[in-house]
Amino acid sequence: MGWANRITILRAILSISVCASVFHWESLSASGYWWLISMTILAMTMDALDGWVARHTHTESSFGARLDMEIDAFLLLSLSLLVFLSGKIAFWIVFLGLIRYCFVICGEIWPFLQKELPVSWRRKIVCVIQGIALVICLVPLTSESLAWRIGASSLGLLLSSFWIDIRWLYKTGVLGEI
Repeated sequence: MGWANRITILRAILSISVCASVFHWESLSASGYWWLISMTILAMTMDALDGWVARHTHTESSFGARLDMEIDAFLLLSLSLLVFLSGKIAFWIVFLGLIRYCFVICGEIWPFLQKELPVSWRRKIVCVIQGIALVICLVPLTSESLAWRIGASSLGLLLSSFWIDIRWLYKTGVLGEI
């Protein structure tokens, strides 16, 4: 357990505190939302730090990368639920947090989706944009119409990113076997 994984575990703790708010969303005040936003920004900043530490200490591992990705997915799911529960956006916003899990389930049905994807800056950037978009939607000052536009744009970007990966996996998996 190197320093990078320790930072990721600390991010997991911050993400769990954000997730816990999902179960008490009705008691969140404006200051409660600002606290959630602060914890999320801290967790997202640490997300950039853990990868940097792993690369610079030559301790990158598939375990660390997977742990990092799952913490990201968990935080995005928690944030998307909080945005929905805030009443600013309908339930469709939760799909921002569910799409990773839907992809994993689909991989059980269509095994070509389980093939490892090459490292992609596009994927990393889209993930960061999802987090930023959800944080902006949570800000108490953000109007419902702005939150809806940001959420819809973010979901469209995420769906197109997944489509690119699914198409690549299909072509290299299914068509590659023919």
